[in-house]
Amino acid sequence: MKQVVNVSIAGVSFTLENDAHTILEQYLDELRECYKDEQTPQEIMEDIEERIAELLLERGIRERVVSYREVSDIIDILGHPGDIKREDPEGASSDGDKKPVKKKLFRDLSNKVIGGVCSGLAAYSGTDPVLVRLIFVLAALISSIIRTFGIFNIGYGEVDSFEIMILFYLLMWIIVPAARTVEQKCAMYGYGAGIDDMHKNMKAAPVNMRAGQSGTNEVVRDVFNVVTICLGAGMLLAGFAGLVLGMFLFVGIELFEGVSLLSVMDYVELGVENTLLVKILFALSYTIPFIAMLYLGCRLCFKFKAPSWRPGVIMTIVWIASFFALVVLGVKSVTPYFDNTNWSDDRALSGNIDTLYINMEPFDGIEKSATIKKGVSIMGSKIDYVLKRDGGGVEFIDYPSVRIVKHAADENGLPYKGFIECKYVTYDNLGLYQKNNSVDLDSILRVDDSLVTILPNIYSKESKMKGESFVIWIHVPDTVEVIKRDEFGKSITYNE
Repeated sequence: MKQVVNVSIAGVSFTLENDAHTILEQYLDELRECYKDEQTPQEIMEDIEERIAELLLERGIRERVVSYREVSDIIDILGHPGDIKREDPEGASSDGDKKPVKKKLFRDLSNKVIGGVCSGLAAYSGTDPVLVRLIFVLAALISSIIRTFGIFNIGYGEVDSFEIMILFYLLMWIIVPAARTVEQKCAMYGYGAGIDDMHKNMKAAPVNMRAGQSGTNEVVRDVFNVVTICLGAGMLLAGFAGLVLGMFLFVGIELFEGVSLLSVMDYVELGVENTLLVKILFALSYTIPFIAMLYLGCRLCFKFKAPSWRPGVIMTIVWIASFFALVVLGVKSVTPYFDNTNWSDDRALSGNIDTLYINMEPFDGIEKSATIKKGVSIMGSKIDYVLKRDGGGVEFIDYPSVRIVKHAADENGLPYKGFIECKYVTYDNLGLYQKNNSVDLDSILRVDDSLVTILPNIYSKESKMKGESFVIWIHVPDTVEVIKRDEFGKSITYNE
């Protein structure tokens, strides 16, 4: 059995075979001798050791023994001290025909705040990631302020530049790959993985890949941190407030007695039979943006790393899918109300009456129903009362609007002949009412000599609202007294 040695490389513990440890120590000693005359030999060796640790971890070597062959392969990738090319006194490079490494765009996960997009763009463009983030945040905030105060619109239609920048970031997060391997991290800066490339780049423009830091002024960095924390705190507040409001709207607050916001769909005739999917899609479309705000707010405030399963990307995909599905189902749901037909029916009144009585017929349970102030309209149907039945069901009740018009005798002195005109609107896109067939007037009112009884419309889950609207015009001679009794028996006399 081969002997093993436990060592720490760049703060990471590894177990090496004895011969693997021997060649690694010899290699590090050669590097120390090679760089002993540099200005910062200790930092150079720390960077090289970190590169070695990264290459070992990249191969999944953490819980097992590192072999001689694996250490040799890593040394071949990094290169030997004797292979490092020095520039001649005239500045000419002796690298020969060595092809330069092509710089590639990656997301920088080692220096990320959210998805590593800004830090990746900074590495590709050769600028500081803090400046890129600061420009991105300030541009988004300034454009939002400009749009809010109406100075001018720098967006398109209803989408302003803030939303466009957020969409751009999310798309870059999805499209641009992350720099996970050592070769990818080096290609992100435009140089190879060997120690010769590391040495030259440290001399030309030192970049500490371990900490992801640069020489940006500390004041700029502090300003960016403050802006980031403020933005994160605002997202946390907005996300929490939106979720609390959503819980009250969806399950906590009743729009009517026993009826929440989402359950209203069960009382309306829609173009889809099962409303459960519509409710789920509506809840997802509303809640996911606020959950995303909480997630991003926590990331910005507490600067924790994102899980490997990328919740931000998943939330974006789920929200886009649920939103478009909701739009499609929503359009299908309201197709019955794209078209409407106006109807009008007449019914004659007796000509030998002095007083006309109009009674609003009470409904069973009116004494315990909830009154809706000024009437509420749901898909065209006016609601006057909500009644919660003993069995737990809910019914909506509304009465047709009544208009009384008095007419004088004509120029020949002949009395005006009274009649009742019922005007209503029906919707028939899905055959809710057949065209050329009017609604049965007896379901709206009854006429018995001098008594006109107005019947209530009662809606439930079994008898759903179809968006119909009724107005009853009662035309009588000006000599006829009209007494109207409401559903509670209170009388009103119309003398004019």
